[in-house]
Amino acid sequence: DTENSSVLGRRRHIHAVYYAVMQYIDGWNLRQIVERLRELKIILHHDITMFIISRIARGLHYVHEFSDENGEHLGLAHRDVSPENVLVDKFGRIKVADFGIALATKRPKGEGFRHAGNILYCAPEQLAGHPLTRRCDIYNLGLLMYFLFTDTDRFRVVARQKNSHDRIRRLMGESPLPDLKHMHPRLAEICEICLREIPDDRYRSCEDLANDIDIHF
Repeated sequence: DTENSSVLGRRRHIHAVYYAVMQYIDGWNLRQIVERLRELKIILHHDITMFIISRIARGLHYVHEFSDENGEHLGLAHRDVSPENVLVDKFGRIKVADFGIALATKRPKGEGFRHAGNILYCAPEQLAGHPLTRRCDIYNLGLLMYFLFTDTDRFRVVARQKNSHDRIRRLMGESPLPDLKHMHPRLAEICEICLREIPDDRYRSCEDLANDIDIHF
């Protein structure tokens, strides 16, 4: 009996199930919202767009500044800030979701890990497999702004073509300003700064981006 009990105990341990509990968001993601507005032929007001981007930026800044239990700054980067991963609940509260491929940039991983993510919402350095910083998320925010301004993913058409990886990489070197002529010049400029090809030419932090939005709007 003692022996059987020991075996059963080991089996229970072997079959242990690990799980994560996440907050339930009663609402839609940004792509669902934009698609629904398109169906209703309603244009998302630019003030609402900038409010959303500002809230996301401040949330990401908290993540970027996060330290572990020993006080070590990890240099976290989300790497997949896309319309599907921004949730808005029924009270208008904005949540950044899906940190499944978040990277501690101060603890380098293999090249394959750097490439992970959505090719439509990828920074140039991420697509090239170069070392990443928090500024890859700032580029993603620029793509998100572009999506909300134009109702179009900047690289979607190119992503369907042959050699899409190389085509997208070349397009990343082009300014988005010609596509944003209908926008207020200051809004277009904020988006353009986020989408600069060289990381050091973008905002230094998501907090700087959020502050710029709050100052001007």
